[in-house]
Amino acid sequence: MKADNVEKLFARLSKKVGYKVHPHMLRHGFATEKLEAGWQMVDIQAYLRHKNLSSTQIYATYSDELKKNNFIMLVPK
Repeated sequence: MKADNVEKLFARLSKKVGYKVHPHMLRHGFATEKLEAGWQMVDIQAYLRHKNLSSTQIYATYSDELKKNNFIMLVPK
């Protein structure tokens, strides 16, 4: 797939959903999904081909939903 076709695809998708979406959102989603599935950060770094772990840490963050669920589990009933 050519870069201009990807840009056009995401432009159409942005119009459909009502806000700007871009291809890097896929990298963020992938990294977050793998982190929450238990992957080690260095494995995500290798998969994303980042030279620096700090770059991977930008992409791989825990979702708000997971943070909320973990907090609820810590609160005594």
